[in-house]
This record gives sequence, C-alpha cells and structure tokens, in this order.
Amino acid sequence: MINFFHNTDAYSECDSMLQPTWGAWSDADVHAIRESILSNTTYHRLTRPAENMTVNVSLSLLTVNFLEWQDDRLSWNAATYPDVDHVYTLDSEVWKPELFIDNSVADVSVLQDSNVMFKVLRDGVVEWKLPRIFTTFCDVDVTFYPFDTQNCVIEITSWAYTIDEISLRATRDSVHKEDLKPHGEWTVLSSSTELRELHETKVNGYTEIYSQLDFFIKMQRKSNYYITSVLLPVILTSYLNIFVFLLPTDSGEKVGFILTVLLALAVLLTLVSDSIPSTSINTSVLFNILRPTLGAWSHSDVHTIRGTILSTASYHRLVRPAEKITVNVSLSLLTVNDLDVKTQTLSTTGWLTVGWQDARLTWNAATYPDVSHVYTLDSEVWKPELFIDNSLDDVSILQDSNVMFKVLRDGVVEWKLPRIFTTFCNVDVTYYPFDTQNCVIEITSWAYTVDEISLRATRESVNIEDIKPHGEWTILSSSIETRELQETKENGDVEKFSQLHFYIKMKRKSNYYISSVLLPVILTSYLNIFVFLLPVDSGEKVGFILTVLLALAVLLTLVSDSIPSTSINTSILSVYLAVTLCLGVVCCLLTVLVIRINFRDPDTPVTDVWKRIHDNILVPCSCSNGCFCRCKKGKKSVNPIDPKDELVVMNYDGEKNEPNPELEPVDELKWTHVATLMDHFFLVVMVIITTISSTTFMVALSVGGAVNQS
Repeated sequence: MINFFHNTDAYSECDSMLQPTWGAWSDADVHAIRESILSNTTYHRLTRPAENMTVNVSLSLLTVNFLEWQDDRLSWNAATYPDVDHVYTLDSEVWKPELFIDNSVADVSVLQDSNVMFKVLRDGVVEWKLPRIFTTFCDVDVTFYPFDTQNCVIEITSWAYTIDEISLRATRDSVHKEDLKPHGEWTVLSSSTELRELHETKVNGYTEIYSQLDFFIKMQRKSNYYITSVLLPVILTSYLNIFVFLLPTDSGEKVGFILTVLLALAVLLTLVSDSIPSTSINTSVLFNILRPTLGAWSHSDVHTIRGTILSTASYHRLVRPAEKITVNVSLSLLTVNDLDVKTQTLSTTGWLTVGWQDARLTWNAATYPDVSHVYTLDSEVWKPELFIDNSLDDVSILQDSNVMFKVLRDGVVEWKLPRIFTTFCNVDVTYYPFDTQNCVIEITSWAYTVDEISLRATRESVNIEDIKPHGEWTILSSSIETRELQETKENGDVEKFSQLHFYIKMKRKSNYYISSVLLPVILTSYLNIFVFLLPVDSGEKVGFILTVLLALAVLLTLVSDSIPSTSINTSILSVYLAVTLCLGVVCCLLTVLVIRINFRDPDTPVTDVWKRIHDNILVPCSCSNGCFCRCKKGKKSVNPIDPKDELVVMNYDGEKNEPNPELEPVDELKWTHVATLMDHFFLVVMVIITTISSTTFMVALSVGGAVNQS
C-alpha cells in the first residue's frame, strides 16, 4: 500500500506554456464571458464537448494531479474581451471526464472536489489541478528484503465513457517529482507512464473498452536501518550457535546455552516475519482488448434529447417506470484487498453494474440516428434503492452523486458503481492453513418489495476477468444465488424483499504458513523427546524441558492471534498445538519423576512393585545396547549391570565361572538403574506418540483441506 500527498504549491509545464501577457482586466468582462459560455440554453455540463475527447493527464508527486482537455463551447472572442485570457469555474458548471483510481484501497469513487476550481482559457482549453492523497495497492516483492526494490503503480481509468468517447494521454514520459521531499525509508529511482485499456465483457459477448493510464514509480529501500536492527543481530546470533562446542561437556551449560540461542533466533524470526507480507506470488496483470466503432455525433442533439426526456412535466425521478421492475445486477472485481481471518472481514474492490428498463427515457432513432446514448446523474433519473446488508463499513443506500448513468435510446439505463466492499465473511478455520473460504456479498432491495422490484443476476458468476493476483488468496470459483429477505410486521403481514448473494470461493496459499508456522511447530514438538536422552546427573533436564514448553506456548499464542475466537469451527492446528503442549507438560512431569527416582537414597532397597515394573515393562520395552540382562539360577528377575559390577556367566553344569577379582558382584537392583531404564522407556513411548499425533494431524489438515476445496 503506498501513500502520496499532493498540494498546489507548484505549477506544471503546461502553466508556463499557456501564460499570456496581462492587460487591463475587468470583472464585468469576466462576468459577461461566464454568462455567455455557461448559458443553460447552449451548454450542459453532462454533455461532453465532442464525440471523442482526448484528456491529457500528468501525475506530480508533492504537487498536483494535472488534467487538461479542449471544450470549444467554452471559448470566446479575443477581440471582444482582449484583456481576459481565462476565467474560473467550478465542478457544478462545466463538463469534466469521469476518472477514478481503480487500484485504490481507500476510495474508488469518481475523482472530484467541489472546492477545486477549473481554469478555462479563451481558446476553450480547460485545466483542472486536483490535489489528492493516493492510497493504492502495490504488489510487493520481498525476495531480497531489506535490499528490495519495489515497482508500484497508480492506475487512472476512465469511468462511464468508453475509449471511443474519451482517450487518456500522458503529457509526460514520467511522473513529475522535482519537488518531491526525501523519505526516510524509500528513494524514488525512476518513474514511467504506460497507456493501457481496461475491458468489460458483457453477457451478450459485447466488450466495452475503457482508456487507462498507469503511472509506475520505482523505489529502493534504504537499508541502513535494517542492517543494524535486523541483519546484524541475526548474523551475530547465528554465530552464537557455534560457540556451544567451545563449552566443556562437564560445565553443565551446553544445553542451556544452545536453547537460549535457539529461542533468540525464534524471536528474531517473528520480528522479521511481522514486516513481510504473507505472500507467495509477485505477478502483474496485462489487458488484451478489442475496440468497437461508433457513428457521427453532435452535442447539440444530446442537449436536445436531454431536455426532452428529462422534462419535469412528464418525468419524476421518484416515480418508478412500471408497476414491477426487473433490475439486472452483476458484480465485477478488480482486487481482493484482504481477508482478515481474526475479524472475519473481507475487503474487495470492484464495481456493480445495474441495469433496468425505463420506457420514459426513449427517443426516436430516426430523428437522432447518431446519438445512441446520453449521460445523466443520480439527481435526474429514477434508480432502484439497493444496499449491502452484510457490509461492515457502511449500510446506507448505494449511491454516488458523481457517478453518471448511461441512458440508451431504447430506455435501458446502465449504472456502474465503483466501490470498496467491506463485508462480513463466516470464516471456517478447521483446516487452517490449508483452508478454503466461501465468502458472500449480499445485495438487497430497500423500500421496494419483491412485488415492485425483482433483482436478477445477469451472469452465472462474479466477473473476475480483470482481477489482480493476491499474495495470500486464490479465487477458485464464484456463483450467484437469488433469495428473498422477509420482514414480519406486528400485525402479522410479511414483506419480502428481493436479494442477490454473490459467493466467492477462495483458497489460501499455504507456502508461507508451512515454513513459518507448521515447520517450527513440528520441530519444537520433537524437542520434547530429547529430554530423555540427557543424563540425570547433567542437571539440564528440567531447564531443557521448561524452555521447550515455553517455546510451544509462544507458538500457540502466535497461531491463536490469527484465528478468530469462535467455537463454531475449531482449528485442527490449534488442537494439534494443544496436544503438543499437553505432551510437553507430560514430559515435564515424567522428567521430574525420573529425577526423583534417580536421587532416592541408595541404601533404600527397590520395592517389589518397582521390580515388577522394571522386569515386565521397562526392560522389554526399552532394552538397548547399554542394557545387559542377567539370568540367575532359580530366579527370573532381570537386573541391569553397572560397569563396575561383576558379569556372571553360568555354564551348562550350573557352575559359576571365576569372577574378576577387580569387580565386586552386585545382585540388588539400584534406583539409578530404574531411572536410566525409565528414560529409555519414555523416549520410545514419546517418539511413537509424537510421530503418530504429528502424522495424524498433518494428514487431517492436508487431506481435509483438499476435500473442503472440492
């Protein structure tokens, strides 16, 4: 997301080129010129000056967004008014092109500012300088972070007017940045402009083309801060791993040292991950478009038609065209801005195309053969009352006083409303991060019941032909469903309102989460087992298991922060983390038990219960190379032999071989032997349990996610 601020402190090159020589000036002349060129009988601001308009556009950082076009209706005779070379007017008085920023993530309404004046030169050239803060989507590539270079774009597109009516042209080869103030993190390397075309394919196969200008801004990150605060700590901490091999084995600090370094690296990884988007792609979208052709055109005919069909004597905007109106609705998406799983909020950018038949707005094609359509505003024609009933941002009636309506000669009215849709999405996190979400945008008729207005989908799915790729989500499919919203009144009467549900099915790209969530969780879960490989006498067992337990708790907290606090759907990953945490607690308790057994008084004999446990459970399940078995005549007990103990070998006649005189036989089982075998036993058991649980949960996540997707 990029933000650029603009002001009006500087002038563009066009200003210096068009600056005339000033003579005597009279406000009376200016008033007379305004009355002459803006006369209601000869001029209407909703009628464009010519059939095909060329609009010159330039973008200046820290200055203004400059637009210029020719309107011959606004020219005057220099001989009559030699001292007035220009006049000023407002948005409400003159025609202007309908433009919008189609990759904006803050506001996708038509560009306008009722307080910014238009400068009209005597030759009919109109200049419009629009200051604005642009908050746009930028497809960030973090491959070489923090030495990355980003190429962001601001996309300005013609709205309502097709390419046969308005053609955008860049007045510069690059973005004007002479007055750009330095930024603490980014340096603008270069900029460029590119002319493109945006297309919309209708249900009947007809393609409408819209002119588009892309302003590219190439920026490089200033990496000094990141070298000292990110790279240097990571490099130094990674070298600390090596120093563990310099510590003496009998120091009792090796395990504690390496675990502390490992925890520090995990914290640094978390800090770096917070500044990097969870994206798996870096691609752009290109548009391939075909152009239609229109016939001759006259603005005087358009002015006459408007005066006829919008006559207040025969038309009123609050009266619907017929008893029951069928309203055709379609949804087109440009970008998926975000799906916040925690707040269950979906943000998308696109537009609604709404159409209906109004027989009052027709005209004779034989009388005006060259005018196929005219444009009008919200304040002049009837429109259906619609709203988005699952919106989390605004549930007011859909409208934009600056967006024009296109009226065809057969009375068909087309209304294209650009908007950022911020809606509620019932998120299912069962198979997170291999989850598939099915979100919906609900369009409902307001005020008019189903007997007055019927909503009908013009497509079988959402139009995503111009969608830009998202780093975290992939749109799998979409569908549309017609429903009815019911309201029961106090007297028992039921009112029904027509409703359309636009479903968008999206799958999460899981590469980022596999490396940053699943892999650390699985590795940390196996660290629990290694506590049983540590000798009891090392004094590191409790510190080791508590550190691993703390790491698991931190991972559980990080994952829980990204999952909504709902009980409708429980995440399998959360259950796996909870199970792993429980296994860590069990390992901690077993470690304490082993230590207590090991440090029992050596003079206290091993009880019969522990002997039976030793002989029947510990020895069969945990026999290793370091465990010897001794069989004595007349006894079936199996006792481990200490290296200092005598190894007794019985011959076939029952005679005992001569013992080593340097070794003393020990016939009784020691508590230290029991503790050693308990470590081996718990190691085998926890390896089996951890492997089975990890495999089961990972298979459930991947297979369940694939099934849910299909």
